[in-house]
Amino acid sequence: MKQKLRLGDSYALTYKNKKSLLCVQTLAKAPALPGLGLAIGVLALLLLISTSVYAKHEAHPDSITPLQIGDTIPESLWHLPLQVVNHPEGKATITLGDYRDKKLIILDFWATWCGSCISAIPKARQLESRFGPDMAVLFAGHNKPSDIAKFIAGHAKGDTLRESVVAGALKSYFPHAYIPHYVWLSHGRVAAITDGQELTGANITALLNGGSPALRRKRDVLGFDRFRPFSEYLEQVFSGDLIVQTMLTGYIDGLGGSGAIRYSGDSLLRRQNLINAPLIRIYNTAVGKPFNHFIIEASDESLFDNVTDDPYWHEAHTYCFEMVTPASMPEGRRKQLLIAELNGKLGLHCRVEEREIDCYKLVASEKTSAAESAAKGGKSGTADVVDAFNFFSKYVHNRTAYNPILVDGCPDGVRLPMPPRDALDGIPALNAFLAPFGVRAVPAREMVEVFVLSDQQQVAQTK
Repeated sequence: MKQKLRLGDSYALTYKNKKSLLCVQTLAKAPALPGLGLAIGVLALLLLISTSVYAKHEAHPDSITPLQIGDTIPESLWHLPLQVVNHPEGKATITLGDYRDKKLIILDFWATWCGSCISAIPKARQLESRFGPDMAVLFAGHNKPSDIAKFIAGHAKGDTLRESVVAGALKSYFPHAYIPHYVWLSHGRVAAITDGQELTGANITALLNGGSPALRRKRDVLGFDRFRPFSEYLEQVFSGDLIVQTMLTGYIDGLGGSGAIRYSGDSLLRRQNLINAPLIRIYNTAVGKPFNHFIIEASDESLFDNVTDDPYWHEAHTYCFEMVTPASMPEGRRKQLLIAELNGKLGLHCRVEEREIDCYKLVASEKTSAAESAAKGGKSGTADVVDAFNFFSKYVHNRTAYNPILVDGCPDGVRLPMPPRDALDGIPALNAFLAPFGVRAVPAREMVEVFVLSDQQQVAQTK
């Protein structure tokens, strides 16, 4: 029976009876809570009794009615014991009722594997500090308590997580398909359900002052299975047309963002899709180059990547794309088709080019030999080190920063240890790591194969 889709409601993605969650950039399965093993000895018996007492107060998910915006928070939720990790007073459980005197409680659903959630934690904590007397942020993690504790211990510096409850039954009261997910509770009611874009000081101030800020509701699409072909949801979800072997639409609210490559059951077809992805990332699936090898030459660079501070940029400049090809098709041909399909449908002129550009070149001293470098502990080829450096990226001021292009100029056979992450953070760090091995990166001007992202107007202007 074909499952009907409902738009505008929250839900938890399920696939083969296993709950799954999607981070807006990361697809990962939320681990299930471990069951109790056979009680052995007094210690195990005590653990069993303790856990049984806690479970007695835990609401059963099947008996919970999900809450919607405007609903009154039931007393059962106010008094629901929530398992807490790293509480400053050493408590094992807390309740929402502990914060009932606050004018605003924000539930921040997160997970240790969700990069978007983690990067948003400092902002939430800063807002909590700013509005502390009137507001509380309660972090609810989609992980086992031990994983949450490990994460907190490893991120002890700065405005990061200090404590978190285990999402548990909260997920049934406020079901959702992807995270980050924010639930705003005010004056005993569900005031809003949003994503991180609405979490601003202005919105909080307006709500605390008795106003009704126009908080845009986060939408989770019910019944969408991202492991199925997009074409099955054409009428219910997507507004574009299915064209031969590809499907291309604009941004679809409620789906988050991800990418996947799947083969059909008989391995005859290769299905590749990306959800709400920028063009630079979609083209990258065809080219497979590091992002520092991409050059944007367009009348409007924001067409390809987020070079602005507009929090809603993604709604106008990201796409859902699916391409189905025979599994036997040569990879080079598949890449050509993907580039041609996108160029044709979007009126672009993106292409691979050989260009002479300023870069850095990895060179070895005259005394450095294959035998000597191996004797010093080198196990990786220089090409592997070059690839690791070029693929390195980090977040700087809420944007992704990339290294300059590095090319390999070392003789064959030179071996190097693989640099740790901190040694890949720029040329000075790399050179400091490579110095004992007689290898360094020097400024150069070389012919490099790059990928040019360009629109037709820009091409016409440069001829």
